[in-house]
Amino acid sequence: MQVMQVMQAAHTEEYALFHRVSFLKSLQDITNKIHATDNVQQIMLDLSDNIRDQFKAEHLTLYAVDVTKLAIQTTVKTGLKSFKDFSLPIAGSSIAGYVALTKSVVNIRNVYDKEELAAYTPKLEFRSKVDSRTGYRTKQMLTGPIVNAGNGEILGVLQLINTKEGNPFSSVMEEGMQLICETLAIAFEKRMKPVPTVRSKYDYLVINGVISAPELALAISASRRKGVDLENVLVDEFQVPLKSIGESLGNFYGFNYEAYQVGRSIPLRTTTFQRAFVEDHEWLVIESNEERIHVLCTDPEELIEHNIVNQFFHDATIRYSVTTRRDFHQTVADFYQEYDHGLKNEADYGEDFSLGVATVAERQLLKRVHKTLTQAFHEKAADIHLKQYFVPKKTASILRRNGSVKTIRGQVVLDFHVNLPDENDD
Repeated sequence: MQVMQVMQAAHTEEYALFHRVSFLKSLQDITNKIHATDNVQQIMLDLSDNIRDQFKAEHLTLYAVDVTKLAIQTTVKTGLKSFKDFSLPIAGSSIAGYVALTKSVVNIRNVYDKEELAAYTPKLEFRSKVDSRTGYRTKQMLTGPIVNAGNGEILGVLQLINTKEGNPFSSVMEEGMQLICETLAIAFEKRMKPVPTVRSKYDYLVINGVISAPELALAISASRRKGVDLENVLVDEFQVPLKSIGESLGNFYGFNYEAYQVGRSIPLRTTTFQRAFVEDHEWLVIESNEERIHVLCTDPEELIEHNIVNQFFHDATIRYSVTTRRDFHQTVADFYQEYDHGLKNEADYGEDFSLGVATVAERQLLKRVHKTLTQAFHEKAADIHLKQYFVPKKTASILRRNGSVKTIRGQVVLDFHVNLPDENDD
């Protein structure tokens, strides 16, 4: 008989050990997933069911210390799509508050047993109003503290309510609660560390109340999903004024916003660059003189950091203005409109003349020469004189089609004079 009792005890102890090892091994899979992310909210969305099932519990609540550090707070569902924050003071008047105060695991067999609660502290009580309001009957409760291992600061509380079998939470589950809370503490610490702020070009749309932060997040998501520029999504789908976007860009980059202006005259220095280059790199000279140039662009930081504009204009003082992509490309269209349409329609330079080779300035000069020669021919000009002048102070940069840049010191000016026949001549 005694031998049988010893064997049964040994078998019971062996089963308990197997149960403990199996439980903690399964729990380890959950803790590994917690370590893989520092987003506490995502942890609870993805793993709350796993944690409940592991502990064979019916409900789970995660509290976090609020900004005052005097209370713990959780979010409870009050309707189909409504939620409400619920807070408890860090004090000995509630079970979760007591755990946060003492930083110890508490395993309650029956929350309605006042003697069991008083064994922890005389003021400890279960707030039965929740049960009365919902009709749910709380009995067992296993609650653990989430503590910063480095400084001992309380970060939150994890609470499991009622076992599915109706039995108290076991000592093995107490051990598992400690392990889960230690793992969650690491995730909480990561969340609470200052996150490097990623500045957005469109932050000021939210700051100035043009759109809300959720709307901006939705626009960004739509832009990525559709493969469409975010500026287009904001303007076309969210009806954000282009001026507001431009002002946000100005605040972000620290340069004045330059909106599209009708009727700008094209500076000579702009004609050095082909339209494809300007549109691809999104910068354009809109004003210039001997010493200064004014550059319109969509990203001045990029141009300044890589010293791009200075490579073309070595001795000039450069002023930058930022603009939206829509403003920019409309300005480009206006600047190059005469070349794109007028030159092709009014003159035929033959099959060997490549529009992609000559600069805009050269084309304009050729257009003027072609027009004058045509007029002279029709009027039977006696002769045509061409004069060439060299201006040494002028400097020009030519971007070749292969991507290389050639700087030319000095400038050649071509002038022409037509002698028309006297009206009395035969």
